[in-house]
Amino acid sequence: MNTVAVDSLPPLPYLAHEILLAVNSADSDMAAIGATPDKEPGLRVRIVAASLLLSAQFDPARCTAFRAERYWHDAVAMGEPNPRGPTLP
Repeated sequence: MNTVAVDSLPPLPYLAHEILLAVNSADSDMAAIGATPDKEPGLRVRIVAASLLLSAQFDPARCTAFRAERYWHDAVAMGEPNPRGPTLP
């Protein structure tokens, strides 16, 4: 397995800090958090790259409770702005 020294990683943009603060806030607005990466395309690219790297590590066969349909439904629902929140089947 290849490892990367933390001090060799480039710094994250300030918007990443804003996202972390908002996610950890008790009164966070998920629509606002979801729109934050749109403000900086570089951050969006890093998020996609990180998700691709993490997806290579994820083996759904090892998690018997994982349901792909439910995962994608929730992911899409969270990405869509809906003042009432996601609607579940």
